Amino acid sequence: MTHSLRKKLFFIFVALFCVIGVGLLYYTLGYRVDFSTWHLQKTGALYIETSLRPVSILLNGQSYQDKSSFIQRGTFISTVLPKRYRLVIGKDGYAPYEKNIIISPGQVTRLLHILMVPLQTATTTYAHIPGNTIIDSNNGTALITHDSTKKIYYGIHLAAPSDITNLSSKIATLTRQPVLSLALYPQENNRLIIQTQTGLSAINLDTSAQTPMIRSSNLLWWGIRNNNAYAISATTTPAGTGAPTSTAALLSVFDLSLAKIAQTYTLITPTSISSADISPSRAALILKDGSLWSYSLTDGTYARIADTVKTAIFSPDGSRLLYQDRDGKTFVYLFDDDIVALNAPRNTTLRIGILEAARVSQFRWMSDQYHILSIYPDKTTIAEITQTEPNNQFVIARTNNSSWYDADAKIFFTVAAGTLTAYNLDF
Repeated sequence: MTHSLRKKLFFIFVALFCVIGVGLLYYTLGYRVDFSTWHLQKTGALYIETSLRPVSILLNGQSYQDKSSFIQRGTFISTVLPKRYRLVIGKDGYAPYEKNIIISPGQVTRLLHILMVPLQTATTTYAHIPGNTIIDSNNGTALITHDSTKKIYYGIHLAAPSDITNLSSKIATLTRQPVLSLALYPQENNRLIIQTQTGLSAINLDTSAQTPMIRSSNLLWWGIRNNNAYAISATTTPAGTGAPTSTAALLSVFDLSLAKIAQTYTLITPTSISSADISPSRAALILKDGSLWSYSLTDGTYARIADTVKTAIFSPDGSRLLYQDRDGKTFVYLFDDDIVALNAPRNTTLRIGILEAARVSQFRWMSDQYHILSIYPDKTTIAEITQTEPNNQFVIARTNNSSWYDADAKIFFTVAAGTLTAYNLDF
């Protein structure tokens, strides 16, 4: 081999070394060639967490293995070329989950809280159930129904559904006043909280005892959260000096464990309150002019969230508020940061693309706080809280009956023509 040839080979190998070295460096940094455009691009990644595993994963038709396990909750797919993808997640017996996603260079796209909904929801039926409206439930073990024609409330123990109690007759012997509304005492089937013209009282069905809780002849709203009963009543308390508003109401918090009023708050609002909801730290107030306000129970501050609102409900932990305006458009307001799952900071309002939203008669939060039940006159669907389209919505029941969702037991109840149906939503 001549000296000249050895010299040429040396430079060739040096050049190959440089090319391969640079190529390996770019490869380890996540760069790949997009053969559809022949461009070198920095890749991104996708991370997926589903409620069930294993599942099938397709990105633009290409299959990827579900790597989730007992140790690893989700599946991480690395070195994905940056562009728009159609993601389809499937499992036998479950509705496919579809999403349009964008993979960005050097970033991880996260899809968390993906709920796999069965094609056929497991149900249990109970016959000869009185009443045409479900009023309340207690962890899937007991229900209160109401017969609007006979104006009778019934208590039903689902372990023995033939064991039916005429609650109205028992309550009448104690109160001797019309019952305006009632609910089960938290975690107890033999006690009730009732509203009459004089306010709220606790009723013990075993001992036939009545205990006054909150005295007010003008309750605007009341409800039970955790182990407290909350009631908002009209009051003549004047606004303070320099207050920008003129209408006052009293929010009373009754501790059900201590059986006493634990706290009271004076709510000063521009107009009177028409509806409300309560979380452990806030009150959501819908005023008669349609405006939606948040009141902090911690520091007494107000924040105006929206206008022309007709309904609003807190998520189970109170970190977000679902509300719907009079045109049917549906939103979720975030009180806390949710950067990982929803990519949104606190005090952000998200528009939720609910199909035929104006037809929804009622919303209910599911226990994971990333899904809601949308109850229509003829069906009930599960919809996800998301910023990416499509907003997956799955039909779980086709009925125009009275319904109730028990978040603790994850059971959706409907009743019609003497038949009670329980849909198991624990999936």
